[in-house]
Amino acid sequence: MTLEALEKFVDGFLAQVDQARPEPKYLDAPVEAEAEPAEEAAPAEGSVEAEAARAAVNHDKELRKAISAMEMTFNSGVANLKKVLDELKDTPNQLAGRAPSLTSTLSSTEMKLKKDVLGLKRKLMDIAQKKDEL
Repeated sequence: MTLEALEKFVDGFLAQVDQARPEPKYLDAPVEAEAEPAEEAAPAEGSVEAEAARAAVNHDKELRKAISAMEMTFNSGVANLKKVLDELKDTPNQLAGRAPSLTSTLSSTEMKLKKDVLGLKRKLMDIAQKKDEL
């Protein structure tokens, strides 16, 4: 199996998972308060230093957002598994029948986390490449 075929399969699988269960909005997720930067000798507007500072702030926000999404995906997957196990607490003999759905939930969570990790890695590589270009 080639990497392209695997990526195509994974993307198709994740699309099916997203259709069956849409991505949560996380409206109740905690939002970090943005601290106002201390006033320093600010670089001149339009200078290379000012552009680099703005880009650094933007990269920081993007990375924090990506890590937050990854954390939410992980917590959601673990919560789903825990919920099924809690349901089985009273009837442990049904575990064998619920194993396929647990495996499916775990696989879905794993694929989403892998996708998030690869996206985060790609962003970090892009940031490093832009730094090298300057």
